[in-house]
Amino acid sequence: MGNFLFFAVLALIMIGVKDQNDRRDSWHHGGWIAKMVIWLLLVVLMFFLPDSVISVYGQFYSHGWNINLNQLSYLWLSIQYKN
Repeated sequence: MGNFLFFAVLALIMIGVKDQNDRRDSWHHGGWIAKMVIWLLLVVLMFFLPDSVISVYGQFYSHGWNINLNQLSYLWLSIQYKN
């Protein structure tokens, strides 16, 4: 769940970035130490979540509520190239 949160936030940050001159692009290409620390904190903190939160996440995940990254990538690319 920590991995999902980390990469989902990074993906949301990158929405609308068109070129490397955008300020948010620095998060994509740089800040490796900060990204590693944030990732590690999220992964470790997930172990301290109550069981009920993990159960709800597991129910959504097991019933197909997760978004397949391949489908999301295809959707994103098709939207980008239509415009």
